[in-house]
Amino acid sequence: MIAQRALASLLTIASIFVVPVTPLLAEDAPEPEAPVPAVRTVSLTIRDGVGILWNGNASVPDSDSATTSIIATDGTVAEARAASALAAVIAADAVAPEFSISNLQYFSSFGSFYLKCITATIEKCDNWQYAVGDAYPSVGMDQFTLHDGDNLFIYFGSPRRTTLSTSTILAGESVTATAESYAPASDSYAPAAGVTLGVTQANPDDPYTPFVIATSTADAAGQAIFTLSATGTYAVGIADDYFYPSATLTVIDAAAKEPESPESPSAEAPRRSGGGGGSSAPAHAEVDIPATISFLSLNQNPDGSFATPLLTDWAAIAFAATPEYESGEMKLHRYLTETSGGLSSLTDYERHAIALLALGVNPYTDTGVDYIAKILAHFDGTQFGDPALVNDDIFAIIPLTKAGYGVHDDVIAATTAFILSKQKSDGSWDSVDLTAAAIQALSPIRSLPGVENSITNALSFLRTKQQTDGGFGNSFSTSWALQAISTQSNDATAWQPAGKNPEDYLASLQSSDGGIESPSTDARTRTWASAYAIPAALRKPWHMILREFPRPAQPAPAHGSETPLAIAYEATSIATTSVTVVIEEPQRKKETPTVIARAVVSQEDADAFAVSEPTPANEEPPVSAATAPSMRQVAAAAAVETPGFFNRITRWIGTFFTLLRSLFL
Repeated sequence: MIAQRALASLLTIASIFVVPVTPLLAEDAPEPEAPVPAVRTVSLTIRDGVGILWNGNASVPDSDSATTSIIATDGTVAEARAASALAAVIAADAVAPEFSISNLQYFSSFGSFYLKCITATIEKCDNWQYAVGDAYPSVGMDQFTLHDGDNLFIYFGSPRRTTLSTSTILAGESVTATAESYAPASDSYAPAAGVTLGVTQANPDDPYTPFVIATSTADAAGQAIFTLSATGTYAVGIADDYFYPSATLTVIDAAAKEPESPESPSAEAPRRSGGGGGSSAPAHAEVDIPATISFLSLNQNPDGSFATPLLTDWAAIAFAATPEYESGEMKLHRYLTETSGGLSSLTDYERHAIALLALGVNPYTDTGVDYIAKILAHFDGTQFGDPALVNDDIFAIIPLTKAGYGVHDDVIAATTAFILSKQKSDGSWDSVDLTAAAIQALSPIRSLPGVENSITNALSFLRTKQQTDGGFGNSFSTSWALQAISTQSNDATAWQPAGKNPEDYLASLQSSDGGIESPSTDARTRTWASAYAIPAALRKPWHMILREFPRPAQPAPAHGSETPLAIAYEATSIATTSVTVVIEEPQRKKETPTVIARAVVSQEDADAFAVSEPTPANEEPPVSAATAPSMRQVAAAAAVETPGFFNRITRWIGTFFTLLRSLFL
C-alpha cells in the first residue's frame, strides 16, 4: 500500500513536467537560419581596346529560371533573367567606382534591354559588345544565362574587322583583304576563315544598302584577293556583318602614281634620324610633321588640354618630341601642372607620368600629386596591378626608369622578370601594339638577364606581321612598331618589304589637313592617331623623349594598395578579428561606403569577405549586395549560445525517470 501511494505521488509529480514539454518545444526552439542564397560567380572584364576599365568577379543567383526587375535609365522597369550577363554587369556597376552604366535602354517592342553607354574617363556609346569565353552568343545580354565560372567580356568595338594589304592600288592591281575575329581576353585578332568578304561602293539613295561590286570567301588565313579596274573609292568589309566596319580602298589611275621630283626638306621641318640616303636609295614618303602638329593644335582646347585625359597625355608626348613647336607644348605644360584629377586606374597614372616626364614636369612634386607613388602602390612584390595582365607592367617600367629607378632596384628586376615570363613562344605579347610597347620599355634595361634575347624574339615577331605596304595593319600599330624598330641600330632598309617602310604607310594615311586617318573618321580618333604618328615618324621611342628626374630621398612605398579594402580590421587576436563589413549602396557608390553591419567573426570568415580589385580567379569573389544576408548570418552564428530552458527541463526529466526506474528495482 505504501509503495502504491509513493508510485502515485511520483507519477503526479512527473506529469507536471511531462505535460509542458510540447509548448516548451514550440516556445524555446531556436528559429532556423534562412538558407544562404546560392550564387554563380563569374569573371568579368570590361575593356576599351588595350585599356581595362574593370576586372573582377561578379555574382548572380544560381538559377536558370529566376528573374529580376531591372530599371532602365529613363525609369522603365522590366524583368530580365537574374543570372544574365546584363545582371552581372549591373552587379559590378553597383560596387565598382571605375565605371558606370550611364545609359541603359529598354525596348518594349523587342522585350529587351540595350546597354547603350558606359562611362569611365569618358562616355562611350552604341558599340558595346559581349562575349562569354571565346563564344559570341546570338541573344541579348539580358537573355543569356551565365553559369558558375564563366568568363564574361564586355568591350567597346566590333567583333570582327577587315584589314587591307594596302590602302591604295593602281587600276588593274590586286589587293588582299583579311577578315579577323576579335579575342577580348588578349585584345588580339585571329583570322576569320570562311566568312564572305565584299567590295562595295556607297549607295546615294540608301546609305545602309551599298552597291556590292565583288565578293569572295575568305580562306583558312581569313584572306581574299580582289582585282579592281575602275578608279574610285571603295569599302571592303565582311558581308555577314553587313560590311561594317569596313576598310577604305582607293583605286587610282597609273598616271597619278608617278612620283614627283624630290624636293629639299623644308627648313622648318624637324631633322629625321635614321632616314634618307644617297641618290641610289629608293624614294620614300614622309609624314609631314609641321602639318600634323598644326592639326593637333587645331584640336587643342584654349586651356591647353584635348578632348579627354588620354588624348591630352598622348598629345603631350607628341609635342615633346618636336621641341621646335613650342606653342602647343607650353600650353600643355601649364595645363598639366595646374590641373589634376580624372585619373583612377594604374594605367591612367602610368600614361600620365609618361606625359609629365616628356614635358619635363617632375612627376613627384610639380603637380601636387606624386604619380610615381601612385604607380608603386600597385606593386605586389612581383608585378604591377592585375597578375593576369602584362600591359600595366610594361607601362610601369617606362616612367620608373626615368624617375630614378634602374636595373639594380628590385621593383625593376622583378617586374622585368614578370614581363619576360608572359612573352609567347612566337616572341610576342599577344599583339603588335603590346609587343612594340614591350620592346620600347625593355630597351633601356637590356642588361638585365634575358632581356636582350627577349627583344630579339619580339623583333622577329614584328617582322612576321609587317605587310607589303610597310605597315602593320593600321596606323596605331604601325606607329608603335616604328618606334620599337627605332630602338635598334640595325639598318632601316631591313624593314621595307616590297620597297615600302612603315613611314611610307603612315604617310599614305595623312590627309590634306595634316591629320592621320581619313577626314571621315571622327576627330578624336584622328587626334589620337596623329599624336602616335609624330614620334614614330621622327624615329623617337618613348625613352628618347622623356626627361629624367632623381628619386626623392624617401621614396614612395613599393607595396600596398591605394584603395582601402572593404573590410577594415580594428583589432586582431589569434582566434577572432573585429571587423566592419562595408557595402556600397549602388546609388551612392562613388561616395564613402556605408557601414551596414558589425560583427565579431573568425579570421577565416573575414578573409572571405575581403574585397580587392581585381580579384584573382583563385580567391573568393567580391562582396556584393547579393551576399549581404550571409553577413548577418555569420554575425548570428558568431554569438556564443548558452543552454536554453527547454534543454535544462529535458535533462531533468531524463534524470527523474532514471530515479523512478531505480525505485522499482
